[in-house]
Amino acid sequence: METIECLRHEHYGVCSMASDHDEPRDLEQIVRDGLSTLVFGFGYRAGILDSFIKTQQPCSAEELAKQTGMKVRYIEEWLSCLVAAGIVRVHDDDRFSLPYDEAKLRLQGHIAGVIPVLCDSIPELEEVIKTDGPRGYSFKTPFLKFVEGWSTPASIENWVKKSLDPVLKLKPGNQFTLLDLGCGYGRHACRVGQLYPESSVIGVDMDQISIDRAMKEQKSTGIKNVQFICTVGGHLPLIGPTSSTSSSLTRSCIAPQILMTS
Repeated sequence: METIECLRHEHYGVCSMASDHDEPRDLEQIVRDGLSTLVFGFGYRAGILDSFIKTQQPCSAEELAKQTGMKVRYIEEWLSCLVAAGIVRVHDDDRFSLPYDEAKLRLQGHIAGVIPVLCDSIPELEEVIKTDGPRGYSFKTPFLKFVEGWSTPASIENWVKKSLDPVLKLKPGNQFTLLDLGCGYGRHACRVGQLYPESSVIGVDMDQISIDRAMKEQKSTGIKNVQFICTVGGHLPLIGPTSSTSSSLTRSCIAPQILMTS
């Protein structure tokens, strides 16, 4: 449930609360849109969307099926669902096209593709929400791979330039200690360590799979000023004297950072 909330705030912005005077949204349409998003995300994950983008449009279901190496019947059903949703356009002679630019299709396809991943955790979530249920559950590898999609070199560079540097007024040669909470696979932490070799970066995550991957990332880059720890929030490492100037920022709502400058 927290995962879904994080994704909603991260990619769609914080929704304003409806007042008593607002007309309620069409619930049936909301549900239909959700199902359409699921079908769209499936197409992204299965490679149908990628093949569609690369195929000369408008194209037939047979041409798209040949491009994807998939059965025509299922391609037809996928196209029909997205035509009904308004995502795919239908032309004469039963030919189809995508009315969006490639960048938008790939971005939204990536986001929609997480829905099947989150559905895998529903049985565990049903147990966790009970008053006598377990405290929580670890993120599974497919979800971590989804999050990794937001950790490409280009996206990390953009985050450093637009968020980290201007907010904290960092300059080359600055010395500081950065505690990266919810560090995931550690790519952001490793990149900060590279850009600021005089600094110390500590990545913390409660998921051992993530920490193992982060350590591999660190080893592959040869960075010496970054370390990773698997622990829960109540056992965070002491990163500096209490007299240090401190600031806080949020890379995403999944993983906030705490910076202690020395």
